[in-house]
Amino acid sequence: MSQDQKPSNILHRISSQSPTSVFINALERNLYPLLDELSLDARSRIIRVLELVEWEAGADTALLIDVVNYDIHEKSLNDQVKALEKHCKRNWHRSSEIQAEMMMKIGKEVLQWLPHLWQIGVEKGLEMDLVQKCLVLCTTIIIRVTKCGSFVEFCEIEFALVISDTIGNVVYKDNTYLLQSIAWVWRELLVSATSKHRSPNGILADIRRLQFEEEVYEYLKRGNVENRMDEGRGYWDVHWNEDMRAAALFLLDERHQDRIRNFDKRISLTLYKEILSEDPTIKDRLLRITRRQMFEDKDRLVATNYRTAVQIFGLDSSEDLPALLDVLPGDMDTLEVKKIIFRFWADSNLPTSCAKALELLKSGLEEAKKRVLDEVNNAFPNF
Repeated sequence: MSQDQKPSNILHRISSQSPTSVFINALERNLYPLLDELSLDARSRIIRVLELVEWEAGADTALLIDVVNYDIHEKSLNDQVKALEKHCKRNWHRSSEIQAEMMMKIGKEVLQWLPHLWQIGVEKGLEMDLVQKCLVLCTTIIIRVTKCGSFVEFCEIEFALVISDTIGNVVYKDNTYLLQSIAWVWRELLVSATSKHRSPNGILADIRRLQFEEEVYEYLKRGNVENRMDEGRGYWDVHWNEDMRAAALFLLDERHQDRIRNFDKRISLTLYKEILSEDPTIKDRLLRITRRQMFEDKDRLVATNYRTAVQIFGLDSSEDLPALLDVLPGDMDTLEVKKIIFRFWADSNLPTSCAKALELLKSGLEEAKKRVLDEVNNAFPNF
């Protein structure tokens, strides 16, 4: 050990090379006991310094919370959006420059608010309910701006946002549509709350009520790596500790299971594709659920489910298609179903599928011919 080494230099080096949680755990195990064993004079000097740090941290936190000012922002943003909506209603076909300026002013106020919300709710883990309330306001306001009726497309306006922690480390930096940045902050609050063993249900309820779930979960992907880009989007999760990474995986798993439960209640082509995109190995299970709903749960058989089953079987289980003709719902036309099934078979280049399609086509034409003749006989009984 070099005699001229300084503890501060070593601590700086370790903190820069280790995740925060690892660094803190190492200090708790190795340094804290040593500090407690120092002489009374040395301990007193360290305690005075730590008390000063504690006071400054508390003062900084109080200052951050004061910056939230929910009531002030709520009135300001609502007043501005109402003015914008009124202006667009009266001058929807002109004054685009004025409307763009009004949009920019609203966007900038939200933009300047987001870093404070992240520092308080995520970095400090304080006032999470208040931060959640603020994010609801931000999201609602920006959605209203996008739907204000102006010729100006707000979604085409990019806002440069940088969010740093309280010691200056950049945790998020992007130049994009403002709702994407808001979605990132929502993700952060959701993951942070979950990592602290708080129920995510309240946050998720607000996200779903705002119909914002897809946007938020776009920032939650399995196998995240630091600031990985996906179609131009950075995840910006380098600052996450192990608890937050575990929380993110938990949230993804819960969403996956929730989708399966919803599919089990009522099949959906959208859900089918989403679930398979997350886990292709579950295809057989989803097909079994579809077969059960079509061929076993007859009381649940309705036209919308039936069309969905045709689409799902057409994609991944064409051998099940003929059996669907035997369980046709009363509110569906046989010809309609035959046309759907025919289209799936005809699009295939396999000889067996083409032969089935031809056979089905003949059957459909015979049925159509019979219907026409029946209508003629009804219209002209003596024809």
